[in-house]
Amino acid sequence: MRPYLFLTLLLLCPLASRAEALDPMLPGPLTVESGEYKFPATLDPQVLTTMPTELWAKAFWPRTMRGPRPIVFFLHGNHPTCASPGKEPGTHSDSNCDYTYTGTCPAGMVPTPNHEGFSYAASHLASQGYVVVSINANRGITCGDAVRGDEALNLARGRLILRHIEKWQAWSREGGAPASLGTGPDAFLKHVDLTRIGLVGHSRGGEGVRAAHFLSNDPKAPWRKILPDARVRGIFEIGATDGQTDLTLNAENVAWNQLIPMCDGDVPDFDGRGPFERMWRLKAESTPAPKSLFLVWGANHNFFNTEWQSNDAARCSGQTRIHGSGPWSEAQQKIGKASITAFFRANLAAEGETPAANIFDPAVPLPKSLTAITRIDRDSIPTFDRRYFFPLETFDGLTPARPEARGEGVKFTKDLATPNRARIEWKDGAPMEQKFFQVKWEWPYAPRSLSELNSLGFRLALDAPPTYGSTPNADFQIALIDEADQISAVLPASRYAQVQSPLTALKMFQTVSIPLRDFALRTDEISRIRGVRFLFPNGQGTIYLTGIHFTRKL
Repeated sequence: MRPYLFLTLLLLCPLASRAEALDPMLPGPLTVESGEYKFPATLDPQVLTTMPTELWAKAFWPRTMRGPRPIVFFLHGNHPTCASPGKEPGTHSDSNCDYTYTGTCPAGMVPTPNHEGFSYAASHLASQGYVVVSINANRGITCGDAVRGDEALNLARGRLILRHIEKWQAWSREGGAPASLGTGPDAFLKHVDLTRIGLVGHSRGGEGVRAAHFLSNDPKAPWRKILPDARVRGIFEIGATDGQTDLTLNAENVAWNQLIPMCDGDVPDFDGRGPFERMWRLKAESTPAPKSLFLVWGANHNFFNTEWQSNDAARCSGQTRIHGSGPWSEAQQKIGKASITAFFRANLAAEGETPAANIFDPAVPLPKSLTAITRIDRDSIPTFDRRYFFPLETFDGLTPARPEARGEGVKFTKDLATPNRARIEWKDGAPMEQKFFQVKWEWPYAPRSLSELNSLGFRLALDAPPTYGSTPNADFQIALIDEADQISAVLPASRYAQVQSPLTALKMFQTVSIPLRDFALRTDEISRIRGVRFLFPNGQGTIYLTGIHFTRKL
């Protein structure tokens, strides 16, 4: 090892200097058609035993249907089901739930078109070659009464999605698409690929799409027989709820992303982080797939659905609000359609197709069309499968590393909040090379050699500043060490992440991902690596670390 080789030139390289992903904001080349279907309400015990439900949706598809197309289903969240028209075209106020129970609304009101709130994203995705179905869950479910084990009816939402998939299975296998779609009955015959299903859910719809994935694979449920070929490959959630059923709903064996609106006034504790934190305990996935959080600063909960027209962002101190005052937000629509499109182009590619870059991976710089709108942080793991992912330290007593702080002015304490993390403070004192925090591991609890791996990652959070707009000195350096504490090249965290203070008191983590090649190790040095060191500059600062890990490519 070469002691303290500082790569000072790297300090001049901004995060955005790495190759950018293709811009998902750009529309696809295909002309899009759309239509609705709505079947009479029935009491369907496979969906809900207490209330009638109906199959109602708006579909979008490419005019040219060549070959089987992947299909994506959208599901909205909980909201009133009857609306009073507003003064401006397209506006309305929603305050009544009669449609849920009776299928009708009071005089002067109309059914709230909750499903049409994602048309901006659905049509954009369809232009890329996808069949897209936006489901209306108003009857019986949205605004409905709790049932035992499913207080928010999110399992019912999942079963409703599966009923829609069953319809599309029939239309793809046998024809018979309804005339209300405006196509012939055989328009989708052999043109829908049910082995490439994507799900998008907002609010309670987020937990609902997770429920659909779980139930479609549950051997105790009937859906594996009803939908034998159906395979969900990607789940995209927006401001989702979690923990509102008696089942623990994760997203195993499927690509999964949670978009978190950081001015969310409806789910203000960001419950959608729950599956990500739980899945850190996974040991294997039969289908290894990426999991990620996508933190969008300044966005509210409601305006990702254009039919939810009241601003819920009561708590947004210090953030640059991108949601505006309503009744909708063009900025949030741009982020919604771009991030959803990027996710499915990366995860629903057919065999032989080249997937798009995964912009949810912090190693891939975000397109400028997104970063020009607002700050976006990413917390991401390529998979939790231990064949590809090695957790070195999660500060929960279940990982093999030995954490320690050294040097005058460095203090390390464990914080048992979720996720468990290390709180590391430093003050002026020893020089940086003598002032650090490190974790080291021992055999047999570690990979034999880093030569089989391709990146180092860790989760990072900072304290909120004393006053909004100020940024504490929190940049620091990272190096690899061997058993004798000899050190590799030293890299600045700011090259790989936005080392900025949060704008909320909650500790919001982002993942920092560093290619191992950047540490400039010789082949003989790679096998001797036994740990990771974090070195701190002059001045003072506080960081929170967890999830220190190595990965290799899938």
